[in-house]
Amino acid sequence: ITPTATITPTATITPTATITPTVTITPTVTRTPTVTLIPSLTSSPTGGPPPSGTVFPTGTVTGTATITPTNTSTPTNTPTPTNTPTNTPTPTPTYTPTPTSTPTNTPTPTPAPAYLPLLTKHEWVLCMEPWSGPDPEAPISIDDPETNDSPTLSLRVMPLGLCMGSDYYGRLWRPDERNDRQDWFHLWLRRGGDLVFTLRVPRDPSVNYGMAVYRRPEDGALDYSDLPPGQDERVDLADAPAGRYWIQVYTQDKAPDGGPAQIEQPYSLAWDRQ
Repeated sequence: ITPTATITPTATITPTATITPTVTITPTVTRTPTVTLIPSLTSSPTGGPPPSGTVFPTGTVTGTATITPTNTSTPTNTPTPTNTPTNTPTPTPTYTPTPTSTPTNTPTPTPAPAYLPLLTKHEWVLCMEPWSGPDPEAPISIDDPETNDSPTLSLRVMPLGLCMGSDYYGRLWRPDERNDRQDWFHLWLRRGGDLVFTLRVPRDPSVNYGMAVYRRPEDGALDYSDLPPGQDERVDLADAPAGRYWIQVYTQDKAPDGGPAQIEQPYSLAWDRQ
């Protein structure tokens, strides 16, 4: 007796596990196939030998196949802790202003008007500024340039003439005890017009100054002023043509020796346009 029993236990277990990249899955699969084969072949011929050619297989074949597949797939979803980024605030740059220097408001000086008299004084140098004294506390001298007792001598000590609108001081007196007979001055008129000459004298009845104006001294005075003592002298010239003019300051008073009186008190001489 050849018992043929083919037992093919087939058990296909396909565990499906989806693995998310951020999840760690540890599948635990336990397979315990229990196969029990109990072949029981009992051949008990009954009665004498079987007739030839006759086979009576008497047997019980009990094939017990117990397959107990234990498929325990317990995927443990152990999440990988994801680092929670800490929201670190980006520091905002603080704008530090660069200190800007505040410009100082410097006023622009306004140039003085260019009057013709100032131009003749400082630019063309056509006249002589009033003479200054030796004392810094009293910059104006009351002593006129000497010797100026004649037109010729006046040109030597002051080649440039008197400036228009300026006051010039002098006196008919010398500290060297010589008699100061008279004082001569000149000016240069660039443009003709009406002129006025003024001689201011001390308010003293004992002081008697006089003044005369010339174009050419040898031709005689154009005009003169000889008021009583203590009064200012004035000469006006209308339509005076351009050119040189001469001014003579004198006194009618006589000294005891018959010469002109010496006057220590100063006068002030000026000329201008009307």
